[in-house]
Amino acid sequence: MQRHVIFLTNGMFSTTARFGLIFIVGLFLVLTGAFNLSFFGGLDGLYIVLNIIALVAGAILLIDAWLLRPGSDSMPRVEVDDHHILVVNDELVGKVELWPDEIASIQLAAYEIIVDYKEKERLIISINTEDVDTSKDVKMAVKEFCEVHNIPLSGG
Repeated sequence: MQRHVIFLTNGMFSTTARFGLIFIVGLFLVLTGAFNLSFFGGLDGLYIVLNIIALVAGAILLIDAWLLRPGSDSMPRVEVDDHHILVVNDELVGKVELWPDEIASIQLAAYEIIVDYKEKERLIISINTEDVDTSKDVKMAVKEFCEVHNIPLSGG
């Protein structure tokens, strides 16, 4: 079975374009806030508060750009190979690994993978994408995984 790595994008931007946009906006906010606080910090309190908000928002965007940079381990994706399925939806939530010997059956729904385990409770994994083609690619990779490991599959 071929290894599939499917990045979960929203269909509007590529991963590189999204990184660049978030990085540029974050850098602009940080530089603008720092410049204004440095040279115009003697003005009233509301002006200082707005610039601090710009600094914090820009820093958050820069951190998010770093976490979601192309090729990073926290980039939302679905990886399917011979041994398991790895789903990374969010850099904060973590990863879900599906091993074939633990799975009783899999159901494919609209933008979801529903996994019935042999010994654990049912798990519903949301495929965080708005792109129909990306969702179809994920479903095709999961179907191929189920065929290779003789796992009952429904939906699609």
